[in-house]
Amino acid sequence: MIAAIALRLALAALIVMPAAAVVAPAPPAVASAPGPVDDPDNLDPPLDPGVPADVGGAAEPAAPADSEPRAPHLPSLPDVPSAPHVPTEPHVPHVPHAPGHHHSHHH
Repeated sequence: MIAAIALRLALAALIVMPAAAVVAPAPPAVASAPGPVDDPDNLDPPLDPGVPADVGGAAEPAAPADSEPRAPHLPSLPDVPSAPHVPTEPHVPHVPHAPGHHHSHHH
């Protein structure tokens, strides 16, 4: 789980512009992680030694891999704004259709 978060942070740094939208929902998730961890004191000690080991291994391959995913991320930028645009298209025609029908009845 920690490894996934580390990767997300690295990706967010590369995609600063689109990351803003993804980061919005990310902060609440990160804050929730430390919350439940604080509750179980027993889990804290065993997780401590495992956390650094996992991070160290993931950090090594992540550094060189960052350079590679950088290229594909550029073309993805325009794709991000396209996603929200798709649902907006069908929604636009639907809005005028509802009032249009009402207008006809009024006439």
